[in-house]
Amino acid sequence: MPVQLLQGTFEDPCRAFNFSDLGDVELQKGDTAGALAAFNAALEVEPRWPVIWLHRAHAKMEHGDFQGAIEDASATLAQDGRIVRAYAVRGESYFKSGDAAKAVLDYDEFLRQEPENAILRWKRSRARLDLGQL
Repeated sequence: MPVQLLQGTFEDPCRAFNFSDLGDVELQKGDTAGALAAFNAALEVEPRWPVIWLHRAHAKMEHGDFQGAIEDASATLAQDGRIVRAYAVRGESYFKSGDAAKAVLDYDEFLRQEPENAILRWKRSRARLDLGQL
């Protein structure tokens, strides 16, 4: 079901999180187009919050727009390099787009900061296997 978004000017930039929350709900339902519409609206209201860029990166990755996901994850990191989840999303997008070498670099950076993450360790191993490094 398509998402009907509000139109108009918003005085309160915190409204961006309302759209972001809607995007998360749509993504959980599997409606990547609806999620992207909501995240786009959130970024129109407030483009300076890196977590919204990260959520849109994840939605783009799930939608199959790997280059868009890489760009949004990179924008997240440019705004706040402490959001390590952006390395995971960007790495997975690189991997899914066929660039295992760049995926490994992002997975390595993520794991440098969160070394106990078993899922990312597995994803890094999968990418290394593609590169013939295992």
